[in-house]
Amino acid sequence: MKILVVGVFNENSTNNGIANGFENAGHEVIRFDYREKIKTHGLEPTNQQIIIFSQCVEHYPNLIFFCKCNGIDHRVLPACGEMGKGKTFLWYMDPLNGNFNLDLLAKAKVADYVGVAKWEVYEEMQRFNDNTHFLIEGFDSNWDYPIETKKKYDVSFIGNSYGDRVEWLDYVKATILSNKYNTKHSEAVGESRINLNFTGGGGPSDRVYKILAAGGFLLSQEYPHCEKYGLIPDKDFVTFSDKKEMVEKIAYYLAHRDLREKIASQGLKTVQKFSRDNLAKQIIDIVK
Repeated sequence: MKILVVGVFNENSTNNGIANGFENAGHEVIRFDYREKIKTHGLEPTNQQIIIFSQCVEHYPNLIFFCKCNGIDHRVLPACGEMGKGKTFLWYMDPLNGNFNLDLLAKAKVADYVGVAKWEVYEEMQRFNDNTHFLIEGFDSNWDYPIETKKKYDVSFIGNSYGDRVEWLDYVKATILSNKYNTKHSEAVGESRINLNFTGGGGPSDRVYKILAAGGFLLSQEYPHCEKYGLIPDKDFVTFSDKKEMVEKIAYYLAHRDLREKIASQGLKTVQKFSRDNLAKQIIDIVK
């Protein structure tokens, strides 16, 4: 299948992972960085059709896959489907935050298919598109895998500290590891005895799956509909509900290396079914 992936492809974009997944599954992928193209051509958002249409006419993809695509006019989707003679798929991996807005919903209404990575979004999105599917975002097998390295940190958080995270991280004096992408992310996981994750009240981000795929021990804030995401607390990873429990579990698992490594090993085994390669295959099955 020939797939045009419309998204952003800088080094920290998860759009790279989905494009890699399609390629690893044996499909031809054309990457279209719509932000870079718009900047280059100097077009207003409502004129984005021109540059995206040209790709559809040139490549005639079987599938035009839109990765959230903030700011792209909703009229682009049906027009691309018609000109490219392919199906359109809108992929939204975020929770019910500011990105779940009228701009997104306008695109969802006209897409042939919609895929979402959070259960609460799935329940809401079905109101706007009957062909909505809940799909686990997962990890990228190209660079999310165990890397042998020395342990440097007792407790770390891989990502940026902002919002409520600042208070939580200060409370336990966790090491913050920013700007860790691709294999550097896996190296950071391997250097940490305990890897923290915060959910902000929503479902798990891809950080959960990336940490487990890199063989790390994950201590995560609880999240709703946990059973929907394919991982079992206290078997594949460990959860906490408040600061007191977080501190207690950090101390406990630092003192119990064998148990920590046993859970990390099971998490690594369980998470294999949630690679982006498998996600790509699920998407292709839906479209077919």
